[in-house]
Amino acid sequence: MNESFCLYEAFGAVEDRFLLEAEADLGLWGRKTKIHGKKLLRTLLIAAAIAALLGATAYAAGLLKWSERVFPVEGTEKIIVVPNGLKGTKTYEGTGAWWTWVDEHRKDVKDYELSFAQGNDQKRKTCELYSAYNEAASDKLFEIADSFDLALYAESLSIESGERLAELTGLQPFLSEGEAVLQGGYVFPDGSFKTEGRLDLETISLWCTLQRFSTGALYPYGGVIRSPEIRERDYQNALGQDVDLVSFSNETELWYLSSNGDTFAVLKLDAFPGKETLTRSGFADREDLAEYVADRINFAAICQKNDAAQQIFSVSRGAEDNVETAARLELFYSSPMFSAARDFEEFFTENFYGTSFTGVYGQEGYEDIDRELEKLAAKYGLRYAESRTVEEKKTRYDNGAIYQRLEGAELHYIPKDALYTRLPYYVAPGEYARIWSLEMVGLQIICFTDGPEKISGNCLLYETENAWVLVNVHTRDVAVMEQVARSIDWAAFN
Repeated sequence: MNESFCLYEAFGAVEDRFLLEAEADLGLWGRKTKIHGKKLLRTLLIAAAIAALLGATAYAAGLLKWSERVFPVEGTEKIIVVPNGLKGTKTYEGTGAWWTWVDEHRKDVKDYELSFAQGNDQKRKTCELYSAYNEAASDKLFEIADSFDLALYAESLSIESGERLAELTGLQPFLSEGEAVLQGGYVFPDGSFKTEGRLDLETISLWCTLQRFSTGALYPYGGVIRSPEIRERDYQNALGQDVDLVSFSNETELWYLSSNGDTFAVLKLDAFPGKETLTRSGFADREDLAEYVADRINFAAICQKNDAAQQIFSVSRGAEDNVETAARLELFYSSPMFSAARDFEEFFTENFYGTSFTGVYGQEGYEDIDRELEKLAAKYGLRYAESRTVEEKKTRYDNGAIYQRLEGAELHYIPKDALYTRLPYYVAPGEYARIWSLEMVGLQIICFTDGPEKISGNCLLYETENAWVLVNVHTRDVAVMEQVARSIDWAAFN
């Protein structure tokens, strides 16, 4: 019997909706073609539909092997592990091209200030993330991304809990028993993420790393390595999901590919229990334990996505994109209050240790500070503090200023006529690469970050009729900065 004929006959009754989808994929809608005859056209469309069907099936179930994710570096015995693409895909080829180039140019001179990208926030942040620290590396990065049609990330969001991870990525509960205690990590705009934590199962607790990768993007972390020794085998878990179990000398990885081929998930069991613990817990060996874990995971739930991270990154935060907001920050910088604070900070750091003075006028042994306060008060028409009240997390000064410690931040409430000495050094607005405005129920909060390293802050600023409220946040993660902003009752300062 002719096998080709049988295959054609078997698929001869392909439903019209599949043919229409294939016609769209081939780009035949709305244009004339040189294909003559309905039978020939239908045959071609059937072939396209079959190829798509078989391709998706093979991609999702049959090719998730270590070797299919490994890009060999030509002329060497080294490899590049591609976390989000298989052989034959643009993601695989583009990732291999990038890390091969990086390895060849690892001794090139670096420009850590990224001077070639200043004034272009998106380019600067992208080059920073991919460590493209000179113009040649930047050009190659964007060239490869364009050639292979790959998305580039510009930054990530930090996460501190499993709840925040789910909020930003769409991750669903994925354990059929026990609890996943997930803590720190990061999230990229397309929902790719990495987090670490612990799986508390009924029989055993295990430290793990959980990652999710979206294909079609150039993942920013990786490189050229020596090929390790591995053991690998296919496993179908209790939910019928195909999992690739890859064992190294000190860890085992459980890999899964979503049914549409768009999303890779990997659970890394980082620190295996010893033989005695395994035996006591009822496991024959590490592979037995890996199967036990795989059976209790719904990998499809790990691959569930939302666009929450993308929504956060959709805001333009570059100073060059927010000229009016930068001008408002300039007004704060040139105000009498802040001008005096800068003058005092310069005097204080020249003569004392530390970056700011937490005391008040009239303290014994600080006559030189008193003289400086008197001079600045006269010059700028401001009131210095002569007494203070210290509470657990708040200090009140008799000139109306307030200092308060917040979760991950410090708040300074400063009347416009107060001489305030607790501000550390802040550079001019023109030196901050990111300045933007956050709208909050009729209020506008100025956010600014990415100034010169170690001599600038990550701040929130709010102006009332009579005072400035400045909050120094302990991270430049924009989502965390905005979280802090939303946690503050700014209207209470009016």
